[in-house]
Amino acid sequence: MAYHKDLPRCWIEIIEKDEVLKELWEDQNSEYEAVPEFLFGNVWGDIERVKPIFALYGEPGLALYEKILEIEALTLHNVTEDILEMYEGYSYVKATGNIELAQEIIRDYIKAMNDLYVNEFEEEALLDEDAKITFVEPEKRNEAVNKLHRAWCENQDTPDLDMYESIGDWYMGLEWKQGCKELKDLLWESLYNIEEDYKMSYYLLWVLTDMEEIENPFLPYFKLWCMGLDVRFVAKDEVLVIS
Repeated sequence: MAYHKDLPRCWIEIIEKDEVLKELWEDQNSEYEAVPEFLFGNVWGDIERVKPIFALYGEPGLALYEKILEIEALTLHNVTEDILEMYEGYSYVKATGNIELAQEIIRDYIKAMNDLYVNEFEEEALLDEDAKITFVEPEKRNEAVNKLHRAWCENQDTPDLDMYESIGDWYMGLEWKQGCKELKDLLWESLYNIEEDYKMSYYLLWVLTDMEEIENPFLPYFKLWCMGLDVRFVAKDEVLVIS
């Protein structure tokens, strides 16, 4: 079997000893991908198979593994097999109804993003800390999602788009713990495909960075995801919450 040229030999030795992992790597296009895009979605419920790979990177690697374990537990607790198949390897959490708690966490999220812009980017705050928070009614969910998708495709000037571009560039330039940049590079797309959102990657990979002096700015995002909520910054003074 031919593996991608960027896949480390130590990974290959682990994969070759596990028939399930070996099959996953055989099924992927090794010409373009070193790691299967839906690696984690394909081992939910059996995630311990990949633990030896994370252990290669010491304590930071195992800390990342523990965070992925948390997502596995939430996913398996919240979905049935048919829903898991429907989402084709992505993770999924049912929405909860604690609006007051969600509002508090959204304010924390706004503050965390503003702190990044002011302290790290040396720019003005991206969002108003007293921005209006609107919870989209269930019957209007599809309409809201389609409208947001059109805005994204048309590159409309929104805080969401600004975050995607600015935070992405900044994040890729961070310093990483010794040996951990390799792990980040190899798992980047697989982590993205847990939720089809790079903010999930940012949250998970924070433990591999050399940024201990800053609390993980994506923790509020993750807390909201755990509540089944998708927060969109559609204007400086407006937040939409979709469940």
